[in-house]
Amino acid sequence: MKMRTTVALVAVGIALAFAVTGSAMPTATVSFLGMGSTATGSIITGDPPDPNGAVGPNNYVEAVNGGIEVFDKTGGVLKAAFKTNALWAGYVGTNSNNSCASRNDGDPIVRYDRLADRWLISQFSLPNDSTDTGPSFQCVAVSKTSDPTGAYWLYDFKYPFAVDDYAKIGVWPDAYYATYNMFGATSFKGADICAWDRAAMLNGNPATQQCFFQPYPSEPSCPNTQNFVAYGILPANADGSVPPPIGSPEYLMQFDYSQCGPLYNQLDLWKLHIDWTTPANSALSGRTALNVSNFTPACFSSGAPNCIPQQGSTSKIDALDDRLMDRLVYRNYGTHESLFLNHTVTAGSCRSR
Repeated sequence: MKMRTTVALVAVGIALAFAVTGSAMPTATVSFLGMGSTATGSIITGDPPDPNGAVGPNNYVEAVNGGIEVFDKTGGVLKAAFKTNALWAGYVGTNSNNSCASRNDGDPIVRYDRLADRWLISQFSLPNDSTDTGPSFQCVAVSKTSDPTGAYWLYDFKYPFAVDDYAKIGVWPDAYYATYNMFGATSFKGADICAWDRAAMLNGNPATQQCFFQPYPSEPSCPNTQNFVAYGILPANADGSVPPPIGSPEYLMQFDYSQCGPLYNQLDLWKLHIDWTTPANSALSGRTALNVSNFTPACFSSGAPNCIPQQGSTSKIDALDDRLMDRLVYRNYGTHESLFLNHTVTAGSCRSR
């Protein structure tokens, strides 16, 4: 399969005006072809390719399952596509058998840390994905400077499960926050919420993590009310020019699909305070249920995960509407703080995100 991704960069001010006024979608300021198998050959190893990326002041960094490419903001290639695990070439790490250098397992994430003008690139390492106990690892690279084509500080974090799946990462002043859906070879184990020592990682020092595992409960069959299931949690990412207030906890959110059927109307929010000096003082707040306007997930409620038509094809794609879509964006406007998220829902006869 030949695949290309198209990159579109939209001026933030225009995008915000659109969100407020409800006017037509603004025209992209720049549009160019991103990574694709035509250009990168065997670098793309995953299906789906899971393309994602991040924009900084001068660069766009894109990652897919298997590879990374660095562009300037006109689409010029600054560093041609290369295999993601090449970042960890020769890396031994702090956790034995992490396989960050030898395997290229994918599920990549790219973040631009605008609070420090650095880049973060991560993917999982699954040397035990056929077992039920693991461990699995998350490989993390933090740029030593603002140049994404330069050198990186390298890390790996270990988890007692076979697959630390669906990793999502949020930048916050006191930590890099990571969330996962944890699996054994045949079953879902629960969700994990972790914090990595950002200050140490920015300076190339040894870094620890703190995690708050949310185990998977048993669920009665509908129409009885299902137990809550932590799944697909998103960590907030600090965007904008004004950072969160000093001492602010990290925010985390998910779509509550434990309700047995439509109409759905609930999101769930956590707050996580991390104390690196005295880890015993770190605390995850109890889940807060937030009621929102009624909505119906595009495919999930129908029992057909693949329901989105593709132009020119009879096959349909998965909306992934049993979870919120990355990212959970935090903005501090000075007078108030806001969280922005998106979800694929049915709106009349249309499906929209």
